[in-house]
Amino acid sequence: MAKGRPRGDRGGLVKQTMGIGDPTPEYIAAALAGAGLGAQVGTLEREDRTAAFLAGDRIAWFPRNADGLAALQCEARVLRLVERHCAFACPRMLHEDAAGWQLRSMVSGTTEPFEVYARAKSDKALAARIGGQIGRILADQHCNIPMEDLGGWLPATKNWPRKEDLGNLPLVVEDKHLLARFERVLARRREIPVMGSPVLAHCDVGFHNIAFDPVTDDVAGVFDYDGAALDDRHQDFKLLVLHREDDEEPMLEAAIAAYEPIAGVRIDRERVHLFNALESAGFLGFRFGHAPEEDWCGRTLAQDLAWANLALPSAGF
Repeated sequence: MAKGRPRGDRGGLVKQTMGIGDPTPEYIAAALAGAGLGAQVGTLEREDRTAAFLAGDRIAWFPRNADGLAALQCEARVLRLVERHCAFACPRMLHEDAAGWQLRSMVSGTTEPFEVYARAKSDKALAARIGGQIGRILADQHCNIPMEDLGGWLPATKNWPRKEDLGNLPLVVEDKHLLARFERVLARRREIPVMGSPVLAHCDVGFHNIAFDPVTDDVAGVFDYDGAALDDRHQDFKLLVLHREDDEEPMLEAAIAAYEPIAGVRIDRERVHLFNALESAGFLGFRFGHAPEEDWCGRTLAQDLAWANLALPSAGF
């Protein structure tokens, strides 16, 4: 899963500095109390910001520096557009404080990504049902947000895999044959432009960023637009690849079948698999400095290598 992944540049955003610093528990408590929001029930540290969870499925985000503030501003702008133009559930902006912190509603539902992934991988019917629901959500997002609302502030490409992480691949992976295959994947990526018109792409649509109905397993909504970009629509299909032993992809196929009639655009499966392979390379490089057995971004080194060794042949490498 994509936990802890770095994000791209948010050029063009106003980088305020009022109140930005180390959001200590005392500072967070005082800020929430001053806004009449009650006490936090938990916190989460993420890159250059801190999240405070509140009762009633609410979350407050506090920037720790100007980059954290720019990231929050960018995501808030995306969330407002999705709320205004799309029908599916996503976090809603409830309050933006002058000091830079934000309050958002969370998408109601369960978030057990590895448990749902395991069941979907073994249950074709469940995978297809989830895939169809995601496909309709993606069509809603890609088709209904006006392009004139996206230009000039949203990153034009996804900042992943990062060059610095790719440079660390030889320090993480000992298999020279695997490294050579990654080089061919990266060369192929450099050769191809964005396919079709760019769209507001979430860029990280996977089980870790989807809430599910706890009774029906239906998709309840999508969250974490921190890495959104004005990018190739295929970015939003790449994590729907399950790499089943029978080589069938019920979730991806159902998503495509639901998406194409609505969007009027053909999804290129080869491109989806190429992006999936690139994703595996990015996470392997991002492992640098972490022990092989460490659960980093949801996987051990052995699990990251297993992903790469499935993704590469699926992409033709």
